[in-house]
Amino acid sequence: MMNKPVKQSKEAFDFHECTTFLEQKYNMNTEDYAGHFGKPAIHSPTVRDAKPEEDGRPPYWNFWHFICDHASPSNGSYFTMHQEWEDSMQYEWQKEILKLYLDEFGENDKIEFYVWW
Repeated sequence: MMNKPVKQSKEAFDFHECTTFLEQKYNMNTEDYAGHFGKPAIHSPTVRDAKPEEDGRPPYWNFWHFICDHASPSNGSYFTMHQEWEDSMQYEWQKEILKLYLDEFGENDKIEFYVWW
């Protein structure tokens, strides 16, 4: 007879903790990277060169929207951020943020995250 299955565990970074860490380290907001509603990411040459919107404000750049389009995370789920995402990124600012995550937390060009809200 087969042994009773045991619970399996999965190692992953907490997405919110990693995001908060990067935002504090680089003094930025990944959900408002260009500073449409607040302070822009001053370390970024892409942000410095961003063209204002018609109302004169910086554009609204939200990296979470990109993640949702590529990983479809849901509350209490896991997702993997991959270096390959760069191939589908339309904008340099998205590549900048992806690089920050991968440089800080990546292993073999990917990161396993747990996300909840």
